[in-house]
Amino acid sequence: LLLVSGALMLGGGFFLRGGKPAIAAVSAAEPIAWLFEHGNLALHERSVFTFATTQEGPRITGFAIGGVNMSEQNLEAVAGIIKPDQQAKDIKLALRVIPPEEHGGEIKTFEPGLPGTILPQGQFALLFTFPEDGGIAPDQVLAAFGGVMLKVRYDVAGTEKSFIQYLSPALLEQQLTEIAGEAKGS
Repeated sequence: LLLVSGALMLGGGFFLRGGKPAIAAVSAAEPIAWLFEHGNLALHERSVFTFATTQEGPRITGFAIGGVNMSEQNLEAVAGIIKPDQQAKDIKLALRVIPPEEHGGEIKTFEPGLPGTILPQGQFALLFTFPEDGGIAPDQVLAAFGGVMLKVRYDVAGTEKSFIQYLSPALLEQQLTEIAGEAKGS
């Protein structure tokens, strides 16, 4: 009961602060709340893609897989990769760290493969910018990547942990359809 109450207070704190997404509690075993798992968030908060609207329509400019450190401890040595279905090699992700408001500080972006630290209640994104100038059309993303296996390593309280999840073509297609629909005003 105390764990549930504490988790609800943490989630409520995100909602009341307004600057952070309102997300539900995560299990004690997994200290990271992945934003793509929270359908109640706005598309730009939960999307695994970065995107822009141009005269030619929406363009997907890269991956941006967001999360929040829901634990009361730093997540150290955070690094991630994606393994696309349609490509032979892993893609190292850059890490953008957004410190909690009470800590102030600047947003930091670490080069791909360079690990970073995420403070308790800190938000972050794992990033890959597409090399194509201006991005690619939403209907070309699945052909270029297919689904992607997300692999993240981090240390918490001196223990190395990892998170592995397959982001299916169906999940990616759903988000790409939403991005295209939002660009058309639907």
